[in-house]
Amino acid sequence: MFDRDLKLRVWNAEFGRVLGLPAELLAREGVTLSDVLRYNVERGEYGPTDDLEGILRALTERAQRFECTRPNGRVLEVRGQPLRTGGFVTVYTDITERRRAQAEIERLARTDTLTGLANRCAWLEQLQQALAARARRAGQLAVLFIDLDRFKAVNDSLGHAAGDAVLQQTAQRLRQRLRQSDLIGRLGGDEFVVALPDLDDDSQAARVAMQLLQALTEPFEVTLADAPVPQRVYLSPSIGIALAPRDADTAAELLRLADLTMYSAKTDGGASWRYYEPVMNDAVLRRIELETRLRDAIRSGALELHYQPIHALRDGLPLLGFEALVRWPQPDGTLLPPAQFIPLAESSAELIDTLGTWVCTTALHQLTLWRRDHPGLTLSVNLSARQFDRAGLADRMMAAVAANRGESDDGQAPLQGLEFEVTEGAMMRDPQRTHDELARLRAAGATIAIDDFGTGYSSLAYLKQLPIDRLKIDRTFVRDLDRDADDAAIVLAAVELAHRLGQAAVAEGVERPTQLHALRAMGCDAVQGYGLAQPMPARQVPAYLRGVAAGEHLRWLQPAGSPSSAA
Repeated sequence: MFDRDLKLRVWNAEFGRVLGLPAELLAREGVTLSDVLRYNVERGEYGPTDDLEGILRALTERAQRFECTRPNGRVLEVRGQPLRTGGFVTVYTDITERRRAQAEIERLARTDTLTGLANRCAWLEQLQQALAARARRAGQLAVLFIDLDRFKAVNDSLGHAAGDAVLQQTAQRLRQRLRQSDLIGRLGGDEFVVALPDLDDDSQAARVAMQLLQALTEPFEVTLADAPVPQRVYLSPSIGIALAPRDADTAAELLRLADLTMYSAKTDGGASWRYYEPVMNDAVLRRIELETRLRDAIRSGALELHYQPIHALRDGLPLLGFEALVRWPQPDGTLLPPAQFIPLAESSAELIDTLGTWVCTTALHQLTLWRRDHPGLTLSVNLSARQFDRAGLADRMMAAVAANRGESDDGQAPLQGLEFEVTEGAMMRDPQRTHDELARLRAAGATIAIDDFGTGYSSLAYLKQLPIDRLKIDRTFVRDLDRDADDAAIVLAAVELAHRLGQAAVAEGVERPTQLHALRAMGCDAVQGYGLAQPMPARQVPAYLRGVAAGEHLRWLQPAGSPSSAA
């Protein structure tokens, strides 16, 4: 407290410590506010100023409340109040730690905690500022949207700790390859963004994209809890580039265009970069419209299952069952084949799961009706690799079947008569999870088949361990096996492999009697293909069953004009 003559009358030890005032100054007889201010001016406390009178007036003429940062970095809150009798009281509070905590909270709110990069909100603010600066200088700016190919498989198979290590190393590589002025952020998951301001031409963005592609294709090293040495993980990025002002001039639109460009690169196989083109936007709009229609079709029951017969390759070609194949009727009366909408469904784990569950429950309902008169029939349905990405596939299937089937008192296992077909690629995405899910489906009464065998990649060790009942040999090998010795050798090897593993062999794509005779000579167990019958809607199946009973399915094996006989 200072009196009306501005002499220091009352103070405590904190006053000297907080302001860094020497004890001899405060102990001096009759020390005044001017003495204190002069001392601070001389040591540069107020910066480059010597206006002692101005500082004095500012402190004493009216009530004050402000913050100041001392040269040593301490932050003080200063509250001054003039007294009615003259003089004034000043309270100094050290709020350094409070301000540090607030600054840390603000930093965390704007920072991705895993990588230390700017988060989505902060990065977009930075981008908006960079765009404003670009507009003033009439330069170019590029936004790069980066997504790691196959990252989810690493996260699911090696664990989240391994995934986090990959993300941290990705952030580090981006920092190393980019300029200080470039803006780097992580939007979430394995999605990263980069803004390149002050470009002279758009080719610079391409050169940066190629550098990042190279950097992120190098192996990542992750340490697993049960591994003595780090494990190498190989990934690659898909990069989409949008340019300002050519493509857009707002942060949100540039980000959107770069995102859909990245998706285009990923759809074409990944490990690449590309510039945004307006046709991509049209393609995305068509994709969104098709996805909406597909969801509506599943919800309204507008999809259909068609059924292709599978016959045992022995005398009389007895019917074993059918493979259920989904079709999508269009307003013009045509059928949209699976190749035109299944990849779309597989882009969303939730959508392909919904579609797969519908196929399973619909097929099982139909099978239940047919088995009343044909108790031995089986029905095969395909499982997408994406359905295994979500844990609990078998539980979801059985829950859906139970909900649609209701209580059953026939004593059968819930999935009795169903066969699930899975590709080699699906098996190898996460072999342990695949094994566990297939084992649960098998325990519920289903059988398991490997579809398109020979076209994917698989380990014979896993092939031996997985709970598999049948190998379905892909049509690409069956097509010319009666004309090509190499194809015949491959098919024979597949048949013998299946048998040695205790599995049945089924040949797909049989269209000619000569193919069928060759397969029978090889010991193949079953066949399906257009030579026997094309996929048919459910309403045509009863007639086909009657035709099989009458031997009509054998007619294609005989020359024109010859009587039918067993195969």
